[in-house]
Amino acid sequence: MSFPQVLQRDVRVRRPSCSGWINTRNVIFNGITVAEIADGIAKARREGSRRKAAALTGWLEALLHLYGNRVLPVDVAAARIAGALSHRARSKGRSPEFPDLTIAATHGLTLLTGNLRHFVPLNGPAHNPLESLPTD
Repeated sequence: MSFPQVLQRDVRVRRPSCSGWINTRNVIFNGITVAEIADGIAKARREGSRRKAAALTGWLEALLHLYGNRVLPVDVAAARIAGALSHRARSKGRSPEFPDLTIAATHGLTLLTGNLRHFVPLNGPAHNPLESLPTD
């Protein structure tokens, strides 16, 4: 059985096999991920890293061109799930950041991220594609 998956960050550079893998799977993206990438571009520009900003901008534009129809908006259902996740995490002494909560709230889908430590405490399904590609 194949489950939709959410890709948090670009893993194609560090794991080239992800490019082809993404095209053959039902991989979707969260709108918050686009915001985080845009924030990274703005930070690179602010810090004078023009090459990094240009590279990230090019990657984001390519991502949106190829997969723009796979970007999930943050809707009311996801916002409510994020609120519940925040409550659960804070009751255990954790303080997750809003973007992580919102990404994790993407309707119970498996999250693909190179930064599992932000998501494991939220008890949702998560996988690091930099270590291995998920098998459906």
